[in-house]
Amino acid sequence: NRPRKIPRSNSNAKNVKTRRRKRDIDQIYEDVQPGNAEKIKENQETDPDLPGQGQFYCIACSRHFMNEKVLTEHNKQRPHKRRLKLLKEKPYLGPDVLIDRGKPIIRDADGN
Repeated sequence: NRPRKIPRSNSNAKNVKTRRRKRDIDQIYEDVQPGNAEKIKENQETDPDLPGQGQFYCIACSRHFMNEKVLTEHNKQRPHKRRLKLLKEKPYLGPDVLIDRGKPIIRDADGN
């Protein structure tokens, strides 16, 4: 008989999930707006820790690339085009949106 394997904790898996976490669509939506996008492109500083020293950045996907060629290839790919399509419409912000006089919408457990 083989010895029984002892299950390991998933602590390593949790670290991977948070390490690869990307920005949410509502955060990126703010960056894509015309005034903000220009500011982000103008204020790109060189950072040796980022790929391509942080000079080649896709705002819609919030990703850095090694060079211009890789960035242009990324712009032609399907995941990038899907992200652009998502960003065309304003994302849902939830029930904390304010109504006419600045009062927050508060709903009880019944949805009223």
